Amino acid sequence: MRVGLIVAGLIMIAMGVVILLNVADKSLALGFFKGAVTIGGAWLICAAYTCQSYWHGMIGGAVVALLAACRSWWNFPRWIESIVAKSGQPLVAIFEMITAIISSVIVIVAVRSLLEEKARRLREG
Repeated sequence: MRVGLIVAGLIMIAMGVVILLNVADKSLALGFFKGAVTIGGAWLICAAYTCQSYWHGMIGGAVVALLAACRSWWNFPRWIESIVAKSGQPLVAIFEMITAIISSVIVIVAVRSLLEEKARRLREG
């Protein structure tokens, strides 16, 4: 999970930089960049914290991922409009889809890990 948080954090920061450099609407690009750096940085901090307390860092990363996933999936209708109608910025919509997918995967993996840990502790007594 630690490696997943590091990779996801670096991908988010890279997507923010790509949007900042390639999107003509600078206010939209700057907004996405700020969000991407915030989420990516939070995941990197949580990954670093897993060295001290694995479960606390992992749960923190999952909470950040849950917030990012909820915010990204909330814009689902705008993705469709942006891609189908070729209006707005399709690159931003595509990267927001990637953000939603990455965040959802992190949440699912974290929940599965926590459930497996709970089952392991129950078996050990």
